[in-house]
Amino acid sequence: MAEPVTLTGIEENIKINGEDTKFTIVTSYTPEENSFGGVERVNSGSFVIKNSDGDELAVYNGTTNTFDIPPGSKAPNDLIVQISNYQTGKQSQQIKKLVRRSAQQIADNSGIPIGDQRNKSFQINNNIAAELSEESIQRASGTLSAAVNSIESKNVRKGYGVYVYPEDIRTNKQDRIRFTMRMSQGSEVSPRLGGFEGSAGQNVRRRRSKSGAIAGSVTLPMQPGITDANSVDWNPGQLNAVQAFGVGASIDLMNSDNPGDFITKGGEILQSVARQLTGNNDYNNALKVYLAQQAVGVQGLLSRTTGAVLNPNMELLFNAPALRPFTFNFVLSPRSDTEAKQVKQIIRFFKQGMSVKTTNSIFLKAPNIFDIRYQTFDKGGNSIDDHPSLNRIKTCALTGFNVDYTPSGSYMTFNDNERTMTQYAIQMNFTELDPIYEDDYHDGGARLDVFSDEKDDSGEPIPVPGARKALRELEIGF
Repeated sequence: MAEPVTLTGIEENIKINGEDTKFTIVTSYTPEENSFGGVERVNSGSFVIKNSDGDELAVYNGTTNTFDIPPGSKAPNDLIVQISNYQTGKQSQQIKKLVRRSAQQIADNSGIPIGDQRNKSFQINNNIAAELSEESIQRASGTLSAAVNSIESKNVRKGYGVYVYPEDIRTNKQDRIRFTMRMSQGSEVSPRLGGFEGSAGQNVRRRRSKSGAIAGSVTLPMQPGITDANSVDWNPGQLNAVQAFGVGASIDLMNSDNPGDFITKGGEILQSVARQLTGNNDYNNALKVYLAQQAVGVQGLLSRTTGAVLNPNMELLFNAPALRPFTFNFVLSPRSDTEAKQVKQIIRFFKQGMSVKTTNSIFLKAPNIFDIRYQTFDKGGNSIDDHPSLNRIKTCALTGFNVDYTPSGSYMTFNDNERTMTQYAIQMNFTELDPIYEDDYHDGGARLDVFSDEKDDSGEPIPVPGARKALRELEIGF
């Protein structure tokens, strides 16, 4: 029969009648030791609350999650009221604080964490573990949010002009490509296993607030060779019979009462697999050769000695989504002084926007990110922001911007004060920041931003007016 262990008393301040009062918590628990003298299970936790004079005021029974007030106890009335509230399920943060502190002391002393299946010291250990996990999530979220606000770019441009080429595109109704940009504000990251609340498991979502808006745009004519290419990453995978057998044994151990044994009994799994595979069967010796091959890392030993290999059950397996690249090529031939200025401002727009932002000597901030839209007009001359017969493009990073100042093969300038080149050829390489998912093709694609900066009572973004129509317009395309 295991003997109880009484731990060194710890001091804790809690509020009694609104004032901090010091108490001593003396914790006991019963450990079960393994053959090596280590603790493998914890039972029957309890603690005694003592005042500064060493008088016992109350005793907590972890098995029943109840308190007992000894006869003649000098416990203050407010302490008794708080204990009563705790036992009747009412708010009693101060008493909960004592219970958690004692549970943590047992976990620290035994080496078995709160919430572990082997830690039965307190009945409410699972609740305490959940609360501690929630607190760690809140701390992590707070740290992530604070980090965002602590790194600010300096000397950044927040406004550009409305640049167009050619000039008459301002007044005509020809189809066009429009580029806008905004600051990269990173993404919100949820440390919860289930992601953001109400987001169906989404752990990362891109920030898009008004503070990141950058005024200005570039509008250029449609170019030939408009393409998009959807792709996903598939790789060949293998699972031979020996591996499948080992997987089964591992999962069986993880499904046991003590899943933690999976970590400590990995060697036993391999021994069990070896014993069963090399038992009485027709392939005994061949399997021994294969296991020896795996044990010492020799390649091809089974094939070398038997002329055979284990059936790999080769299969093409999905690995990850892929990000779509887009390339645009334009030749800009200014025909007037004002158009020449527009062309040079357009080049500046992209070069400056894609430049890395400085903060201080420690950090750098990401370049701006871009939104690209194919625009057209209906029969009435009304603008349609997204061409109904072309693909949509998600927010992109401009990864490459190349300018050829002599695309015709010879050096030629106009005779103006700025010696403007007669032609500029630009090539822009964009890559989408987020992959394409199937629900992006449906009405209500949740990953496209059509929400305001305001949030409702549950903390979720509020859709902008006409959000359902906007969502339909922001589908990826046919």
